[in-house]
Amino acid sequence: MPLERRQLLLNADQNEVVDLAQITEDPVILKALKLQLFNDYLHLVQPQPADLEQTRQDFMARPLSSWLAIKHQQLIFYVLAANQPPLALPINFTDLRYFLPADWGVTTPIAATSKQVALTFDDGPNPNTTPQVLRILAQAQIQATFFMVGTNVTAYPQLAKQVADAGHVIGNHTYDHPLLTSLGTTQVAQELALTDVAIYQATGKWPKIVRPPYGSINRVTAAIADRPLIQWTVDSEDWKSQNATTILNVIQQTTDPGAIILLHDIQPATVAALPNIISYLRLQGYQFVSIDDLIAQPLLSQWQYFGAGDQRG
Repeated sequence: MPLERRQLLLNADQNEVVDLAQITEDPVILKALKLQLFNDYLHLVQPQPADLEQTRQDFMARPLSSWLAIKHQQLIFYVLAANQPPLALPINFTDLRYFLPADWGVTTPIAATSKQVALTFDDGPNPNTTPQVLRILAQAQIQATFFMVGTNVTAYPQLAKQVADAGHVIGNHTYDHPLLTSLGTTQVAQELALTDVAIYQATGKWPKIVRPPYGSINRVTAAIADRPLIQWTVDSEDWKSQNATTILNVIQQTTDPGAIILLHDIQPATVAALPNIISYLRLQGYQFVSIDDLIAQPLLSQWQYFGAGDQRG
């Protein structure tokens, strides 16, 4: 056994190596765990964009070692590949907080309140409006999720990188924003893969979540996406009204605890409404959290997430 794996600290008083089964024996949860780990793996292997999808397939097919190292508040996974030494993949505990057994006591999830919401923005990035949205979110200290269209990422890669560098999550919203359920399987796969590559080239990260355009999904397209599908609870219909007052009114009338709020960072009216949306929700006692913390459990491939407590397999 490598020295690194014999000198592992769970706490100051003991050395410990942990079996993977202590995290999960469920293959569905294990798959979700591997999706969570994949971006850290990319940082180590740094594949060419053309090899991104094959790299993902290979990683998902490879076993993680049956043993995990715990050291200095990190888990170290060992990824096994034929005719190669194990590849050590260190992960911060907090990145896996909803996968770890509660009795480990090694991390504390973000404190839950009875009133949490997640802000999401579709269809960008846009060079005129997205920077304004970023400034408003930064001033309010809010982390949001941006579901980006591949053509816009390709046109404005530095802007996509700016979103990622600001700490926001980027999801896949297809390359051309089609109705996925109207396409053949090859076209669906291409829409998603081209967007994955565009986001990876711009940010160095693979998008681990998908929002299907118009919320349209079926079993076939969900299987091709092969990752969590983020829907919404509140549709601001900002694209329809294009009016800041109307957008705010919709949010006021339809937002409940646990909501995922759908906005579009390509709409000037959304930019105008956003400070008032944030102020109103905070006055109502709402806390803005990430999708992960709103759902507060592992996000599973091919499941749809409409809000806290509303997940559909």
